[in-house]
Amino acid sequence: MFDSYVIEIDDDEAGLLLRHGDGFVFHAVAPRWRAFEGHRFGGPGAAERALRRAVRPAPPPARRIG
Repeated sequence: MFDSYVIEIDDDEAGLLLRHGDGFVFHAVAPRWRAFEGHRFGGPGAAERALRRAVRPAPPPARRIG
């Protein structure tokens, strides 16, 4: 397993994930991702999923029928 990863979202570099203890810490390389600066993740997959969720549009609210 590596100690550092580059995280890319839609072909754009989002940041670096550096091993810290038993997890990884995210370091943003673009202003768009500063909200995630310093966040700890269990691994590169978890970091990528979190960043992708941040750019995905929210689903429409559920509508009540009846």
